[in-house]
Amino acid sequence: SSLLNYLNISFPAFTIAGGIILFLISMEMLFDKRQRRKEDDLEYNSEKVSVFPLATPLLAGPAGITSVIVSVSDIGNNLTNQAVGMLALVLVLLLTFTIFFIASKSSKIINKKIISVISRVIAIILAGLSVQYILDGLKAFLA
Repeated sequence: SSLLNYLNISFPAFTIAGGIILFLISMEMLFDKRQRRKEDDLEYNSEKVSVFPLATPLLAGPAGITSVIVSVSDIGNNLTNQAVGMLALVLVLLLTFTIFFIASKSSKIINKKIISVISRVIAIILAGLSVQYILDGLKAFLA
Protein backbone atom coordinates (compact mmCIF):
# COMPACT_ATOMS: atom_id res chain seq x y z
CA SER A 1 0.00 0.00 0.00
CA SER A 2 2.81 2.42 0.82
CA LEU A 3 4.52 1.49 -2.45
CA LEU A 4 1.33 2.28 -4.37
CA ASN A 5 1.07 5.62 -2.52
CA TYR A 6 4.71 6.40 -3.25
CA LEU A 7 4.20 5.69 -6.95
CA ASN A 8 0.93 7.66 -6.86
CA ILE A 9 -1.11 4.68 -8.07
CA SER A 10 -4.68 4.61 -6.82
CA PHE A 11 -6.15 1.35 -5.61
CA PRO A 12 -8.89 1.36 -8.27
CA ALA A 13 -6.19 1.67 -10.95
CA PHE A 14 -4.33 -1.26 -9.41
CA THR A 15 -7.52 -3.31 -9.27
CA ILE A 16 -8.33 -2.58 -12.91
CA ALA A 17 -4.77 -3.44 -13.96
CA GLY A 18 -4.94 -6.70 -12.04
CA GLY A 19 -8.24 -7.52 -13.70
CA ILE A 20 -6.77 -6.87 -17.14
CA ILE A 21 -3.76 -9.10 -16.37
CA LEU A 22 -6.04 -11.88 -15.12
CA PHE A 23 -8.23 -11.50 -18.21
CA LEU A 24 -5.25 -11.82 -20.56
CA ILE A 25 -4.05 -14.92 -18.73
CA SER A 26 -7.53 -16.44 -18.86
CA MET A 27 -7.72 -15.82 -22.62
CA GLU A 28 -4.37 -17.56 -23.09
CA MET A 29 -5.65 -20.49 -21.04
CA LEU A 30 -8.94 -20.57 -22.94
CA PHE A 31 -7.24 -20.76 -26.33
CA ASP A 32 -4.56 -23.17 -25.06
CA LYS A 33 -1.66 -20.82 -25.86
CA ARG A 34 -0.07 -21.20 -22.40
CA GLN A 35 0.20 -24.98 -22.68
CA ARG A 36 1.72 -24.82 -26.16
CA ARG A 37 4.21 -22.19 -25.02
CA LYS A 38 5.20 -24.31 -22.00
CA GLU A 39 5.71 -27.35 -24.22
CA ASP A 40 7.81 -25.30 -26.66
CA ASP A 41 9.90 -23.94 -23.77
CA LEU A 42 10.48 -27.44 -22.45
CA GLU A 43 11.70 -28.60 -25.85
CA TYR A 44 13.91 -25.53 -26.28
CA ASN A 45 15.34 -25.55 -22.75
CA SER A 46 15.77 -29.30 -22.33
CA GLU A 47 19.47 -29.06 -23.14
CA LYS A 48 19.99 -25.69 -21.44
CA VAL A 49 18.68 -26.39 -17.95
CA SER A 50 21.66 -24.77 -16.23
CA VAL A 51 20.87 -21.41 -17.86
CA PHE A 52 17.73 -21.09 -15.69
CA PRO A 53 18.73 -21.95 -12.11
CA LEU A 54 15.55 -20.52 -10.58
CA ALA A 55 12.10 -21.63 -11.64
CA THR A 56 9.54 -18.96 -12.38
CA PRO A 57 6.88 -19.20 -9.67
CA LEU A 58 3.62 -20.26 -11.24
CA LEU A 59 1.40 -19.81 -8.20
CA ALA A 60 2.95 -16.53 -7.09
CA GLY A 61 2.94 -14.86 -10.48
CA PRO A 62 1.42 -11.47 -11.25
CA ALA A 63 -2.14 -12.79 -11.29
CA GLY A 64 -1.77 -14.53 -7.93
CA ILE A 65 -0.14 -11.54 -6.26
CA THR A 66 -2.79 -9.16 -7.61
CA SER A 67 -5.59 -11.46 -6.45
CA VAL A 68 -4.18 -11.61 -2.91
CA ILE A 69 -3.66 -7.83 -2.72
CA VAL A 70 -7.20 -7.10 -3.93
CA SER A 71 -8.70 -9.70 -1.58
CA VAL A 72 -6.75 -8.49 1.45
CA SER A 73 -7.62 -4.86 0.78
CA ASP A 74 -11.32 -5.75 0.76
CA ILE A 75 -10.97 -7.33 4.24
CA GLY A 76 -10.13 -4.06 6.00
CA ASN A 77 -8.63 -3.59 9.47
CA ASN A 78 -10.93 -5.94 11.37
CA LEU A 79 -8.75 -8.54 13.11
CA THR A 80 -11.40 -11.27 12.85
CA ASN A 81 -11.78 -10.70 9.10
CA GLN A 82 -8.00 -10.73 8.68
CA ALA A 83 -7.73 -14.03 10.57
CA VAL A 84 -10.45 -15.56 8.40
CA GLY A 85 -8.68 -14.25 5.28
CA MET A 86 -5.35 -15.74 6.38
CA LEU A 87 -7.03 -19.04 7.19
CA ALA A 88 -8.60 -19.03 3.72
CA LEU A 89 -5.18 -18.43 2.13
CA VAL A 90 -3.66 -21.32 4.11
CA LEU A 91 -6.55 -23.61 3.16
CA VAL A 92 -6.13 -22.68 -0.52
CA LEU A 93 -2.42 -23.43 -0.21
CA LEU A 94 -3.14 -26.86 1.29
CA LEU A 95 -5.83 -27.57 -1.29
CA THR A 96 -3.46 -26.58 -4.11
CA PHE A 97 -0.74 -28.83 -2.71
CA THR A 98 -3.20 -31.72 -2.46
CA ILE A 99 -4.46 -31.21 -6.01
CA PHE A 100 -0.91 -30.95 -7.40
CA PHE A 101 0.16 -34.05 -5.46
CA ILE A 102 -2.80 -36.08 -6.73
CA ALA A 103 -2.32 -34.74 -10.27
CA SER A 104 1.37 -35.69 -10.28
CA LYS A 105 0.51 -39.23 -9.19
CA SER A 106 -2.36 -39.62 -11.66
CA SER A 107 -0.95 -37.78 -14.67
CA LYS A 108 -0.55 -41.08 -16.52
CA ILE A 109 -4.20 -41.96 -15.90
CA ILE A 110 -5.83 -38.67 -16.89
CA ASN A 111 -6.23 -38.08 -20.61
CA LYS A 112 -4.74 -34.90 -22.11
CA LYS A 113 -8.14 -33.95 -23.55
CA ILE A 114 -9.71 -34.06 -20.08
CA ILE A 115 -6.97 -31.79 -18.76
CA SER A 116 -7.63 -29.41 -21.66
CA VAL A 117 -11.36 -29.29 -20.88
CA ILE A 118 -10.73 -28.66 -17.16
CA SER A 119 -8.23 -25.93 -18.04
CA ARG A 120 -10.76 -24.20 -20.28
CA VAL A 121 -13.48 -24.33 -17.61
CA ILE A 122 -11.07 -22.79 -15.10
CA ALA A 123 -10.14 -20.16 -17.71
CA ILE A 124 -13.79 -19.14 -18.04
CA ILE A 125 -14.10 -18.81 -14.25
CA LEU A 126 -10.87 -16.79 -14.17
CA ALA A 127 -12.20 -14.53 -16.93
CA GLY A 128 -15.33 -13.87 -14.87
CA LEU A 129 -13.21 -13.08 -11.81
CA SER A 130 -11.03 -10.71 -13.83
CA VAL A 131 -14.05 -8.84 -15.20
CA GLN A 132 -15.37 -8.55 -11.64
CA TYR A 133 -12.03 -7.00 -10.56
CA ILE A 134 -12.30 -4.49 -13.42
CA LEU A 135 -15.91 -3.65 -12.48
CA ASP A 136 -14.94 -3.25 -8.81
CA GLY A 137 -12.10 -0.93 -9.79
CA LEU A 138 -14.37 1.15 -12.01
CA LYS A 139 -17.00 1.30 -9.27
CA ALA A 140 -14.43 2.48 -6.71
CA PHE A 141 -13.02 4.99 -9.19
CA LEU A 142 -16.42 6.46 -10.07
CA ALA A 143 -17.63 6.57 -6.45
